[in-house]
Amino acid sequence: MLSGATAFFTSLLFLVWAARLAHGSSSRRRLAVSAGVGAALTPWLIPADASVWRGGLAIWTTWCCGRVLDLTRDARGRPFRHRLWHVFAVIDSRQTTWASPALEVVALGKVLIYTTFAIVGLAIVIDVAPRATGGWYWFVRWTGGALFFYCLADAVEGGVRALYRAAGVVVPRQHLIPIASRSVQEFWGKRWNRVVGSWLRAHCFLPFAREGHVRAGLVAAFCASAAFHAYFTLVAVGWAMAVAMIVFFLIQGAFVLFELRMGVARWQPALARVWTVVAVLGCSPLFVEPILRILLGEI
Repeated sequence: MLSGATAFFTSLLFLVWAARLAHGSSSRRRLAVSAGVGAALTPWLIPADASVWRGGLAIWTTWCCGRVLDLTRDARGRPFRHRLWHVFAVIDSRQTTWASPALEVVALGKVLIYTTFAIVGLAIVIDVAPRATGGWYWFVRWTGGALFFYCLADAVEGGVRALYRAAGVVVPRQHLIPIASRSVQEFWGKRWNRVVGSWLRAHCFLPFAREGHVRAGLVAAFCASAAFHAYFTLVAVGWAMAVAMIVFFLIQGAFVLFELRMGVARWQPALARVWTVVAVLGCSPLFVEPILRILLGEI
């Protein structure tokens, strides 16, 4: 078994090699994908009781493997340094533009506000929930967890944009007030984590949609998202929580198909928002609990 640091550097070498091979002949591209997969497998080499290391590394390496796939399917010849940036960036480097360095005041304000609320959510999980009894424990834990993850995602997004803008790189917004969504499809497809959403759209949805199979594309996208989340959950905390992740994303996909059939886009805005909050938040414990166990090292 390897220590977390050793596994990290091993995966780093795999990913640098993948970026190096990701342009050229088809055989080089296949080797690049193989190297990316090799990086995604390294978390298994960390001791099972190190759930934070295993989960964090699995998230990072699996995402980087997806970025390698981007490069192998890109017909443009990008310099090696650009390929490295794309593999390791938490944003899509192809969607950035260059500008004069500047202070992104709005993004920094977003970081401050959402970080504060994220800390409150985590405090509820750690300090308040253990004082509750019976079913209230789970209600308080999952409510605090949902607040934590929602706000953390926005805080990270604002921080990334501010850092890149200070370096002269303009990054599109990746969270577009998800709580304002008027459908589950709008939440996942337009407002929540546009980095992952764009990747799923390009690699899973569009290949089917171009052939006129929109529903099949939606199913493929949600199945791919379920597989990604289930994989790092399995690596970190085992099968039970991995199955919970799968069920969460499959239910969300079923809700989107339901919306297409019922014409949710034509509902009254207030009713549509209530439906979206209930549909996403009501299933959120299936997502929140596995992530909390990874974060808190609860195996």
